[in-house]
Amino acid sequence: MALQAYRPPDQRTVYDGWIADGQAARAQEARMKQLWATPPKQEWTAGGPQARLERESREAWEAGERRMRERREAREAAERAREAERRALDRLYSAAEAGDADALMTLGKRNEDSFSRWGIREYQRVRGPLRREALWRIITLIREHGDDARGFGEFRSVDSFLKELADSGDAKAAGELAQFELKWEDFYLAGNYFAQAGAMGDVAARKEAIRLVAEDRTDAVTVAPEVFYGWAREFAGKGEVASQWVYGRALALGGEIEKKPEEAVRLLRGVAALAPEKLSEAERGMQVRAAVLAGTMLLDGRGVVAEPEAGVALLQVAAAAGDVDAMVMLGRSCLLGKGVGANTEQGIGWLEKAADKDSAQAAELLASIYLQDDAAEYDEARGLEWLAKAAKRTPKAMIAYGRVLAAGVYGVARDQEEALQFFSMAIQRYPNDPDVLEFIGQSYVGGEYGLREKPVEGVRILKLAFERGSVGAAQRLASIYNNGVAGVAVDAAEAKAWGARAAGL
Repeated sequence: MALQAYRPPDQRTVYDGWIADGQAARAQEARMKQLWATPPKQEWTAGGPQARLERESREAWEAGERRMRERREAREAAERAREAERRALDRLYSAAEAGDADALMTLGKRNEDSFSRWGIREYQRVRGPLRREALWRIITLIREHGDDARGFGEFRSVDSFLKELADSGDAKAAGELAQFELKWEDFYLAGNYFAQAGAMGDVAARKEAIRLVAEDRTDAVTVAPEVFYGWAREFAGKGEVASQWVYGRALALGGEIEKKPEEAVRLLRGVAALAPEKLSEAERGMQVRAAVLAGTMLLDGRGVVAEPEAGVALLQVAAAAGDVDAMVMLGRSCLLGKGVGANTEQGIGWLEKAADKDSAQAAELLASIYLQDDAAEYDEARGLEWLAKAAKRTPKAMIAYGRVLAAGVYGVARDQEEALQFFSMAIQRYPNDPDVLEFIGQSYVGGEYGLREKPVEGVRILKLAFERGSVGAAQRLASIYNNGVAGVAVDAAEAKAWGARAAGL
C-alpha cells in the first residue's frame, strides 16, 4: 500500500492496480490462516467455533473478491475515460488546426496552465468575435510572465496587442496605451489615445485628453473640434478647471469653434477668481493664463465691452504670479494711462521686470522709450543696451539695431559688416515677417544700409511684404510706380492701384 499511496491518483497506472490486487490477496490469505488457527478439538456444531470459522472465512473471501472486482471496474472506467479524453483531444487539435476560434481558446487555456508560451501561441491564432478576449489573455500572460527566461521575447510587445485592441474599438486598451505613452512623455500620442478612448465612451479619458491640451503638452487631439469642445463644455459646467480654461480660450480665440467673447470672458474670469491654494500647480498655471487673456480682452475691449480697470486688476494678479506677458501689458497700460493712472516710472518698472525674465518685447519697448529724443527718459546707453538684447530675439529689433550699426548713430561706431549680419539674421529667421520684408525690399530699391541696389528684386519683396500684411509696403510701391526707379518704369495705373491698397480701398 505504500507504493500506491506514493503516487497521486491522476498518475497511477495499470501496474498500480495489479500491485493492489496482489496486496489484497496476500491480506486475505493471512486472514484465513488466522481464522483457521483454532484449537483442533473444537466441536463441529451449528453454533460452535468451526461453524463460526467457516462463516467468517466465507465472508472475508467474498469481501476480498468484491474489492478486487471494484478495483478492476474502476481501472476499466478510468481507461475508458482516458480513451474518451484522447479522442476529445484529437478532435480539439483537429478543430484548432482548422482555425476554430472556440477550439483555439480551449486549447490555449489548457496549454496556458502548463506552459504559458504555448497558450499564447494558440491565442494569437484566434479570429472573429473571440479575438478581443484572446488578446487580453495574451496581454495578461506576458505581463505576468514576461520576465520568464523561457522565451517570452519571441512574441510581439504588449503595446502592439493593445494597439490592435484599440483599433478594434476597445476603450480600455486605448486608455492603457495613452498611459504607456505618458510614461515615455510622448504627449501627442498620449492625447490621441485618450481622445480615442473618450470617443468610445471613456469619461476619464476625455478629461485626460482635455488636461493635456490645457497644460499645452499637445496642441490638439485627433477628434473633431466640435466633439472635443463638447466634452470641455460639459466638464466646464461641472467646475473642471482644465475644461474651463480650454473651452474659455477656444471661445475667445475662435478658429476651431465659433468665437463667443462674452461667454469666454465669463469662464476665464471664473477660473481667475478661484482660490490658488485649492488648485494644483498645473491648474495655477492655467489660472494665470486665464487672467492674462481675460484681462487683455477687457483692457482692449476685444469682442466685449471694454472694462480697463477690471482688465488691469486681472493683469496685476497674473503679474504678481510672475507672468511675463501680464507684466508687459501692465507696463504699456501704465505708460498710456489705460485702466490705471499714467505713470511712466511704474510702466518702466513693469517692463524691466519682464525684460529681466527674457522678454524680448519688453526689451524692445524699453529701447524705444530710452531712445526717444524728446522723452524725459532719453538715455542712449540704456536704450542701446535694451535694443541689443531685443535684437537677439525679435525681427523688428534686429532691423533697428542693424540700422544703428549701419548709420553709426547714438555714439555707436559704424560697422557695416555687423549691420549686414543682423539684416541677414532677420530675413533668415523671419522670412515671412512683413516689417522685415518691407525693410529689405525698400533697401534693395534704394541700395541703402549697405545692401546692393536691386530695384526689381526690391519691388518683388515689397509686394510679398504687402501680402503678409504690411500697409507701408503698399505706400512705398505707390511711390515707386509714381516716380519710377531703375528697371521699374513709371506706371500711373499701378501707382493708383497701390495707393488704393495702402488706403484700404
